[in-house]
Amino acid sequence: MFIKTILFLIGFVLITKGADIFINCTVDIGKKTKISEIILGATIVSFATTLPELTVSLFASLFSFLYLLYSL
Repeated sequence: MFIKTILFLIGFVLITKGADIFINCTVDIGKKTKISEIILGATIVSFATTLPELTVSLFASLFSFLYLLYSL
């Protein structure tokens, strides 16, 4: 149980830091290309937040996990 807790905390820190880096890079891209942060937020960031849901649905359909595919 202790190892699972440590791994969870390490994963949480890595995900949080990765999200911070992702947002900073998105803002830098916006500044370099002179694209509005609102446009970037509506496209790049929204795609990145829906990508995990797309991945779960894709693997659910490939491996016939219908209860995951239809969110039952």
